[in-house]
Amino acid sequence: MDCPMPNMLTCTKSVDLRSNLITRACSSGNCTINSADSNSQVSVVPICVNNTNTQSTFCCCYADGCNSAPIPAVNNYRVLVLSLLFLLIYSFISRI
Repeated sequence: MDCPMPNMLTCTKSVDLRSNLITRACSSGNCTINSADSNSQVSVVPICVNNTNTQSTFCCCYADGCNSAPIPAVNNYRVLVLSLLFLLIYSFISRI
């Protein structure tokens, strides 16, 4: 699950498109829908709500997927340099 903390039921993500700020969190509560027609109805399915007035999005889910962050790519140049450095040190130590 995206929220590996114990006793967490849901994962949440809010996106502020004005400031390009993404906030991810875990929660022990259910996913709820707040609207003018209802007071915090519990949703049993994952939900994402867009608010055009505030240019924001809020997502809530019960499993993996709604608040995950992209996995950083491996820098091939850094791996190559570190590998060469390791080989150089190893060959130097093996001569001693």
